[in-house]
Amino acid sequence: MPGQSLQQKLKSAAQAAVYAGFLLFLLFTSYHEGLSNYYSALAFDSGSADDVAATISYSPTSTVAHRTAAEVAMRNKDYPMAAAEFERAAELSKQDYVLWLGIGYAHQQMGEFGIAETAYDRAIELAPNYSRPRHYLGMLMLDTGRNEEAFEDLSRAAELDPDLEPVIQRLARKKFDDAEAIEAAMRPVSPEAKRSLARYLIKYHYMTDSVREYLMSGELSPVQKNEFVRYLLHKQEFQIARDVWRSRQGQDPAQTNLPIFDGGFELISESDPSGLGWQIDQKMSAIAVARDRDNVHSGVNAINVRFAGNVEIGRPILSQYVYVEPGRKYTLSFFVMAGDVVSAGLPAIVISDPVSGETLGSSEPLSGTGGKWEQRSITFTPSESSVVLFSLQRPSCSASPCPIFGDLSLDDISITERPDLR
Repeated sequence: MPGQSLQQKLKSAAQAAVYAGFLLFLLFTSYHEGLSNYYSALAFDSGSADDVAATISYSPTSTVAHRTAAEVAMRNKDYPMAAAEFERAAELSKQDYVLWLGIGYAHQQMGEFGIAETAYDRAIELAPNYSRPRHYLGMLMLDTGRNEEAFEDLSRAAELDPDLEPVIQRLARKKFDDAEAIEAAMRPVSPEAKRSLARYLIKYHYMTDSVREYLMSGELSPVQKNEFVRYLLHKQEFQIARDVWRSRQGQDPAQTNLPIFDGGFELISESDPSGLGWQIDQKMSAIAVARDRDNVHSGVNAINVRFAGNVEIGRPILSQYVYVEPGRKYTLSFFVMAGDVVSAGLPAIVISDPVSGETLGSSEPLSGTGGKWEQRSITFTPSESSVVLFSLQRPSCSASPCPIFGDLSLDDISITERPDLR
């Protein structure tokens, strides 16, 4: 510029040279980082030692480059190289807990368990609220026979990440094959963990006193208890299912202790959502089931079933699990009032074993009582199961198609033991 002194011109030229040099440095660095990242991606896919070497040579102080080299070495089961490269990466990125997991795992594979444990402990320090460090440490403890310490970390990992719970539960079952030991290993604390463990034990037909108490406690809502009752029934754990069902809020002990719950249909309004109590099949379009207050045998209500078309053979329309003692003889009594039910496959009351599917007894076809209540009965003996299934259904039909029309009502269903027939 006009008027500038020689000293000012030299200073400006020097500043321009420094700036240009800085730009060249950035371009050079970016170029090398770009090449390093390129070879890093290439090395990860190919596993080539040459690509790994190129990754590091272009950016020797890049965490990504050394981590890539470590992961490729791990994949190739070159554990000494993997450990060395993870350690170099950790020196460059001291707060990255994943690198310490890599260090630990590589040393664990080499049988250097003390070094591996130290690395996992460092990962836990860096990420105390992450599940993976505790999961890795727990697995190390398990592999070295320190079972109690192992499940302290594994159960903590499952608390931090509920998705791990099935994995840890399987490990505990494989290790112990004992309900009490599995529960002690899992140490459930949160409501979710307690429910998960209870479901897992039920799945494999295990049970402990504390889990049984939990299922019947106020920690579970009625809706959650219904879910457990359905699952217990599915697993054919009938007695525990009944205990949990009885523990729901609002249950009447005088009713739930009877073999038939609500045999007079005074309480029923819909299917019991637990699967115990009365079950009504609401999915068959040719049937309508409703309480009837106009025609009752006793009390306030009866149950009325109206048929109007094709109703599946052998499918329970109205049913209930009934608790009995194996080997004892029982008589089921009920009152029926039926109009002219017209079909080649008339309905009947069937008593069956829900485990084997065996029919233990069946009533005569239900039809034509002339508008009057008639008492019917079925005598049966349960074999090995502690429950039987009472159901109103169409046992068979001699025609196809086999529609059915008409209606019938049931009331005052009861079961009594027959000591004279033992």
